[in-house]
Amino acid sequence: MSFATEPLAMEQKPEDEEDHEITNFILKVWGMVENAEYIHLISWNPDGKSFTIHNHHAFSQEVLPKFFKHNKFNSFVRQLNLCEAIVECNDMVSIFPLQMAFVR
Repeated sequence: MSFATEPLAMEQKPEDEEDHEITNFILKVWGMVENAEYIHLISWNPDGKSFTIHNHHAFSQEVLPKFFKHNKFNSFVRQLNLCEAIVECNDMVSIFPLQMAFVR
């Protein structure tokens, strides 16, 4: 299963405001992965440097709305791409963030 992402059309924002939004996003994602309540839907991979979403449909319905104002998986993947994460979509979705902030 693959998810196509489109270039994000955004108004130009001051660089520090954009960095702040990315930092908030990263903190929310970290909170999702660390929350034991959602381990059946999102969990760290054994290396502690990446995580997997085990059921993207259930994840979208149960987890995303608790952290964001939407439940759209494609929007979540688009945000990950802005953080320069590598997203592999098969039966499960594996996320490989390129930022050291995600090392467990």
